[in-house]
Formats: sequence, structure tokens, C-alpha cells
Amino acid sequence: MASGGSEVDVENQNLAAVCSICLRNFSTPRYLPCSHTFCHDCLSEHIKLSCDENDSPLGFLCPLCRVFIPEPSGFGECPPNAWVELFPENKFMSNVVLKYGDLTGVLCGPCNVDNVETEGSYWCRDCTEALCKDCFKFHKRFQALRGHEITTLRDASATLPPSHIDMDMCRKHGNRKMEVFCENHQTLCCILCLSFQHRACKTVNLIEKISKKCKKENSHPLEAEIAKLCKRLDETIMAEKSNIANIEELTERYEGDIRKAKADMVTLLDKLEEKHLNELTKLSKQAKEKLEKSIKSFENRVSYLKHWKNLLQQRKEGQHTQTEFALVFLKLKEILVDMRRMKITKTSFLLQGDMCKLFKKMTTLNAYFDVNLTEDTTEIMADINLKKAKLKLFKKITIPRSDTATGIFLTEELMLFADRKQQRCIVCDEDGSIIQEVKLPGTPWQMCMDSTGKILVTIPRKKTIQVLHFENLTLTQGEEIKLRNRCRGIAAYDDTISVATRQSLVYYNTSFDFLTDNPLDLSYNTDEVAVDKNGNVIFCSNPVNHGHSTVTKLDQDEELVFTHSSQNSSYFNSVSVDQGGNVYVVDSGNESIVFLSEKGTVIRTLEELKDPVWVTCLRDGFKFCVGEAGGNVKFYEFIGSV
Repeated sequence: MASGGSEVDVENQNLAAVCSICLRNFSTPRYLPCSHTFCHDCLSEHIKLSCDENDSPLGFLCPLCRVFIPEPSGFGECPPNAWVELFPENKFMSNVVLKYGDLTGVLCGPCNVDNVETEGSYWCRDCTEALCKDCFKFHKRFQALRGHEITTLRDASATLPPSHIDMDMCRKHGNRKMEVFCENHQTLCCILCLSFQHRACKTVNLIEKISKKCKKENSHPLEAEIAKLCKRLDETIMAEKSNIANIEELTERYEGDIRKAKADMVTLLDKLEEKHLNELTKLSKQAKEKLEKSIKSFENRVSYLKHWKNLLQQRKEGQHTQTEFALVFLKLKEILVDMRRMKITKTSFLLQGDMCKLFKKMTTLNAYFDVNLTEDTTEIMADINLKKAKLKLFKKITIPRSDTATGIFLTEELMLFADRKQQRCIVCDEDGSIIQEVKLPGTPWQMCMDSTGKILVTIPRKKTIQVLHFENLTLTQGEEIKLRNRCRGIAAYDDTISVATRQSLVYYNTSFDFLTDNPLDLSYNTDEVAVDKNGNVIFCSNPVNHGHSTVTKLDQDEELVFTHSSQNSSYFNSVSVDQGGNVYVVDSGNESIVFLSEKGTVIRTLEELKDPVWVTCLRDGFKFCVGEAGGNVKFYEFIGSV
């Protein structure tokens, strides 16, 4: 046998014929879009283990390079255990292993027919056999063989045909070509799909017909929608990770309570300690495992969306035809529609524990610490119809010796309130118990949390914004920022801070460098401001002398979206926005909350209030709280009617 290549080359080639998972020669090798090859069974088991950790998985990570591999079928069309069959077989490796065992023993096929052992240097993909240098030359001389694809053995092992979803083929009907797009269902179809599933659809067009339209259509809104969805999922991931940290902190606290109680009743508590610690550990582990599983699911969805967004960007910027771009564009639209239909819920747990009331009296105890785990799921993808939804008052608390000016949610269990009476900010748990407080340099007006996580509290009389930090469940005081105007209302969106100064709206960046201002009607006082999910600014204004209170919404270009005028006795003194863009306004004149749609129409009112002062919406979901004079805070939730 002739020698060929260096010793290092032979070693690398030999390794190329081995599965990196089982470390054996390939068995029915299949390759991924990242070009890495694995045994059929090895890849199948890897996909199973990866997807078992996710709810409704949309892909997995390559076991070698850890690149995200999107599911090879349509959106949720095949279960994960069927994915491996959809990845193409590495026929080169299959033939090498079948005929030669590994790359060190590859012989020239034509020479071998004549019982001559000559080392192969090339590989013909069409003939699926190796060629020596002489046979390679003869192979090219025959007209019937000139079109064959021939590469070196090394390139054949390293370079594979593209492995990706055939955008123009329908997997439901034997890989028929996608020819039409159903506008009613926002999905690509083949002729059979059209005949069976879309016969009643009224708006169906040939892909060729709408290709030009897709190319002309601005893809930025679609990309922006993807970015918003990714941001919402990322925020949910962060919230659930925060929930894990909170669970761990409470677990540690309750463990201390359990051990302290044990010291008071050593004889009996020795028997009960293991029981309670195990129960607590089990619930804590259960909560963390569920949250970690949920986090992986959201990360999986984010990776899936980013993959398709990148593919759209490549088709848009690369040398691709209009049809190629349209296929990806329409597929991405279809994915968005399917993603919105998915039931995606955010999971949160509340670990609760308390000492039993009869602890000191009982001589024969079977428990001395009550611990339970409450699971709450919130739909984060769906927008609720506030007009039809049920409004539920689910909690009331009273903060002693306080008169709250505003409040924000730190977590789903913790809230931060600004107290005018004692000029302080206080962190309270779900029962209204004060966990921590920080003194302020003056009387607070409104506060918000910016994109960097800093809490900004306005102090009008001092022309100051007090910065607070909330890290590791601890509130600390930061710097004081001096402004040229009396700052009242404040809201943040991305890198922009909006401040209401009564006669104008002033905009700053997160470092409080001045950006611009928007002078307002001097016959009105504008003291409260909010920003919705799209960066639109909403503010409420009250007349200096005569007139009606108003709520105004401006887009990012400061163009008017709507103005809502009040009734005669109304006085608007607080505004907030939920995740659906609905506007919540405190009408202290009528002791009510007015709910406005994104377009400014009145949806409904809430009138069971006494001296309402402020309203704040939870960032995710449709929960909100209302602060009343005297330290009373009521928590509400819209339920149903998505």
C-alpha cells in the first residue's frame, strides 16, 4: 500500500471516523447544521436528554460545539424523539466505516477491482468510493463521469452538504414544494395543504406573486417584535432566577428558625428536626428544579427566535434572491404566529413558614414548623381584555405610621414604597411588614426603576433625584442627582429617563446627561408620567385655574397619540401602564381608577376606593396595586378573557 500524508494527518483522519460521544466508529452517522457528525443512537439520546429538561422544546445544543440547533421539523410538528431521523446521514462516513473501518485504510475502488491495493486520495460523492491519483485523472476523462463531485478525502470528511430546513419543501406531504402562502393562517402551504387544510381560506397567494411585496415590506417591525418577545422572555428568566435566590434566602432563614426552636425542646425536637429539614429541602428543591426547568425552556425559546432572526438578517444582507428572502420572512411570520399561540407561563413559588402556635404548650408534637410551597403561574404572552376580564381584589395591607406617595414592585413578593410622612423609602413583604427602610433627603413624589436596575426617587423641593440600589434583597442609598427644575413624575424606557417638571417633560440618559425637553401648556400642571412597552410617554395634567384634567399619550417622535379629558369633578394625580399598553389613571376627584385602552378610550372604572393617591402595575401579568391615603394599599388582578 502506498503511503500518503503525514503522520499527523493520518491521526486526524482516523479521529474523524470516530463519534465524539461514544468514541467508537460511526454507526449510521448523522450530521447537524454545525457540520458535526454523531451516531444515530448517540444523537437521539442526546436530543432526548436535552429536551427532557424543557417544556415544548424548540431545539437543543450541539454536544460538541454547544451551538443552538433549531428543531429540524416545522414549528412543533414533530416530537423530539423523531428529530434525529430528519437530520441527514453522513453518507461519506457511512461508506468509509462500512467498507474500510476508518480513514487510514481507504483503498482506491477501481484499483481494488483488479486486486491492486492503492491508497485512495480522493472521494467521489456520486460513486461513493475512493480514487487514487491515477484513477482520479481517468475518472475526469469520461464524459459521463465529468459531472461527478470529487473532493480530497480530507475535504470529504470535513466538508458536508448544507444541513438545514428546506424552506421550500413541505414535510407534511412528502417534501412537496411550498407554492402558496395563506394570509388567513399566516402559513406556507403546498398544493395538498391548500386542498385539504385551507380550502375555505379566502386569501391565498402564490409565493412568486408576493415575493416582491415581501422584499419591499419593511422587516424592522418584525425584527422589533422578535426583540420585544426576546426581551420579555429574558425578563421572565431573570425574574425566575431572582425567585430561586429568594427561595434560597427564605430556606436559609427558615432553617435558622427550625434550629433555634430545636434548642428549646432538645429531647422532642431531635426527633422532628430531620423531618422538617427534609420537608423544607424537598419543597425548596422542587421549586428550584421547576424554575430551572422553566428557565431552560425560556432560554430555548430565546435561542430559537434569535436563530431565525439571524437567518432573516443573513438573507436580507447576503446575495440571496427575493424568493429566498421571502421564504425566511414568511416562515418567521409563521413562527411568530405559532409562538403567540403557545401557552407560555411564568412560574413563581412562594415558600412560607411559621412557628406553630401551640409549640410551647404541646408535650407530644408531630410538627413544630409549618412550611408549604405556593406555585403561581402567569400568562406572559397573552394580553387580557380588561373590559371582559374579572377584576379581583386579592390582598389588602396597611403600612403603619406612613402616607405613601408611590410604590413599585421589586419582586412579586416584595414592594418598595416612598413614604411622604417620614421621608423614607421602605421595603415591605407581602403582608405589609417593613423589612428595611432608607431615609430620604426630602419629601418624595414618584419613583421608577431604570434599565440598569437603579431606583430613582424624585424630591421636588430639593430639585433632586435620589438613587437607590436593590441588590441581594438589600436596599442601599446611592448618589443624589441635582437637576435645574423641580422634578416630580419620573419614568424610564431603555436608556431614556422622562421627568415631569409641571410645565415641561425633560428627557435624560441613564447618566442624567440632558437630551431634550418638551414644553407643555402653562395653564396646566403636569406632575405624573409613565412610559409604555413601546416607549410612548403618557402623562396626566390638571388645570391651574379652570378646565378639565387630561391624560395625554405621545409617541417616541413626540407626536400626539391621544388626549383623554376628564369629567368636571375629576382630578388625575397618578398614571401607570400594564404590559398590554392599557393606561391606569387615578381620579382622586371621583375616588376611582379609570382604565384606558392604548388608543385612549375608556374601558372601565374601579370605584371601590377611598382617597386613592397612586397606582402601579406589575411589569409582567395584569396585577396592580393602589395606594390610599393613610398607608393603605390594595392589590388587584385581572383574570380571564384573553
